[in-house]
Amino acid sequence: MSSKRIQFLGLAIAILIVASLLRFYDLGRWPFAGDETATLQEVKTLFHEEYAPPQSQTYRLPHLIPVGYILIRAGQAIAGSTEYGSRFMMALAGIVGVVAIFMLLDGLMGRPTAVATALLATLWPADIFQSQEARFYAAAALFAFLSMLVGAYAFRRKPALASSLACVLVLVGTLTHTLLLALLPLILVAIIAGFYAERHPVPKSLWWVFGIAAVIAGGLFLFYMKPLVHGWNHGSNWGYSVIHSILASIVTVGWPVSLLAAIGMVMMLSKRSAQNWYWVTCFFGWVAATVLLPLIVVYQPSYIFPFSLGAFVMAGYAIGEIYKHLQTRGKLAALAWLLLMCLSNLPSLVSYYADGDRVDYRGAVKFVQKNWVPGDRLTAFSPGLVKYYAKGCCKPIIPLPLGSKAEPALAKLTAHGGRLWILLESGRHGLPANLQEWLFAHAWHKFEIKRMRIGYDDYVLDVYLYSRRMASVTSR
Repeated sequence: MSSKRIQFLGLAIAILIVASLLRFYDLGRWPFAGDETATLQEVKTLFHEEYAPPQSQTYRLPHLIPVGYILIRAGQAIAGSTEYGSRFMMALAGIVGVVAIFMLLDGLMGRPTAVATALLATLWPADIFQSQEARFYAAAALFAFLSMLVGAYAFRRKPALASSLACVLVLVGTLTHTLLLALLPLILVAIIAGFYAERHPVPKSLWWVFGIAAVIAGGLFLFYMKPLVHGWNHGSNWGYSVIHSILASIVTVGWPVSLLAAIGMVMMLSKRSAQNWYWVTCFFGWVAATVLLPLIVVYQPSYIFPFSLGAFVMAGYAIGEIYKHLQTRGKLAALAWLLLMCLSNLPSLVSYYADGDRVDYRGAVKFVQKNWVPGDRLTAFSPGLVKYYAKGCCKPIIPLPLGSKAEPALAKLTAHGGRLWILLESGRHGLPANLQEWLFAHAWHKFEIKRMRIGYDDYVLDVYLYSRRMASVTSR
């Protein structure tokens, strides 16, 4: 075995180990978030263990993208239905995706770019979060990354084979995240751009491959997906604006990666090659999706997460090219540059591991259970999480509206007396002023869960207790 081959295998194993450690570390320590408990219910609905009305999103979502839910159920079968087991397969998906980036890019863009891109993805806080969440986005990202990577091999000896495999990955990936359908035209345009860069005609076989894939995708959407997505999130008011979406995409990949991606794009465009123009097109596909999706659907940043590979390849290319230049001056300087740039998202990663980017309802419910007496009631912004961790205790559990409606709702709930536990989550800005005033006047603060973070975000959960006796004391 040649030394180059040994180095390749050694680097792949090293990336595999680091990615595994980061994605399995504290995997079961984080409590479930609201979307995760919804996912658990959706898994049961898909496997006919719980009933949900066919018109409800609880029924429609798992039937729309069954592959993601089948993977979650597989993880539960392997490692149990706990937080750890429910996230197990998503952690594996994240690991495979990172290793695939290195192994497939190495033969396309060279080792420095492959190593830099894979390390950036390995240490990417958003990827680790999705890999440690019982949702379908990590699986969707795996299919999206693989399809773009395999599509880049269309400029090699067997373009039809690479394109066919890329199309299959997109079509299967669509059953983990519907918006992955957009990858079919994106990869086709990227391949056309690559052939145009080197002034070569696009092989006729590729037109046939993508034409057949488009027919299959069209039939899949019209006859299977469209009835399930009809009216999806209709009337919701939480969707992101275009400006908010752009800023969220930058924050998701990280400001350092965004800057490096811009540098890498300029460097790629200065060298006319098929690979460069292919990945620049993928990068602009991510940008276009960021801008356009908020105008089409009720949007949140996780939707765009699987499309982000182009930005990381741009950033990895910038790091790799500068690394090669520095190598002529000294290996130590080149290695220092590579490591420092790949660690650019480290503060965000350290901040993530403080609390997993989650509010700890599990800890709050344990505190309430220890102090619960018959006749108590409980209200919370996320009653589903409370019900999951209460396991039959702490009834009744009453939903509390968000925003300005919370204070009037609490006043109504406490009008008839009795003890009321109030669980309120907030961020760095804290609770609304009117709600804080009401709590100060009528309830006692009993417990707070908050972890020290480096980043801007905070995930705070406060537990208050109202009783008529306490209210009379605080009003004096």
